[in-house]
Amino acid sequence: MVANTLFGGRDPYAAGRPTMITGSPVRIGVVDTGIAQPQHPFLNDGVSGDPEPDDLDENLRGHGTFVTGVVLLNAPGAEVRMRAVVSETSGKREDEQVAEAIMELVGEVDLINLSFGGATWEHTAPPALQEAIETALSQEVVVVAAAANNASPLRNYPAALPGVISVGAATADGRVAEFSSFGSWLTVYARGEDVKGPYQAGWATWEGTSFAAATVTGRIAWLMAEKHLSAQVAADQLLSKCREITVHDVNGERTAKYLV
Repeated sequence: MVANTLFGGRDPYAAGRPTMITGSPVRIGVVDTGIAQPQHPFLNDGVSGDPEPDDLDENLRGHGTFVTGVVLLNAPGAEVRMRAVVSETSGKREDEQVAEAIMELVGEVDLINLSFGGATWEHTAPPALQEAIETALSQEVVVVAAAANNASPLRNYPAALPGVISVGAATADGRVAEFSSFGSWLTVYARGEDVKGPYQAGWATWEGTSFAAATVTGRIAWLMAEKHLSAQVAADQLLSKCREITVHDVNGERTAKYLV
């Protein structure tokens, strides 16, 4: 799914952006498609890691850059380390690539953002992926994952793994987006429609749980820096202050957390 609307010009969030993180930056790992080259000017010197492959599928092109941009729009000055996991020439399954990327980041970062996911025939996470995330959580790394865009209550991984902050997409007025996964297994909803971010040489709007997750990651990072908190304490505080919204799913009406 490519970006909905492309537009050039200046940073659309130049006014009203959160305070720049100063001092020791928060370290965020992003496992995604890589950083598009040449690197977008908004992605500052704090962004490092794998470039986007030249042969990346058109529907995925720019995804890693956009996700990183959304993180930084919510936590300007944070340090982002990108690990690309879309190689078709490595001979490894995608879940194995993701697991290796997570393990590389453990010990280097405070937060890991995973803006992708999917269901499995067995309704369980691939063992390598589950083990890597359990390792990250045991090292006090907070893991945030997108719930998926399948408009279904079916559990998606890695978001549905215990301990992961699973993020669904909502509209600006706090309704679950039509495309978003839903269900009691989700931790929180955040805005996932008409999200603005860096794309190609300019800016764009995009929709998806990918960008709702990136927003949550960025907000946790900003709170860590602003209040000198650990990643887990910052995440707990952020979630405790979320607004409650009414959602409807297979079990009827219930309340859910919505990050305003």
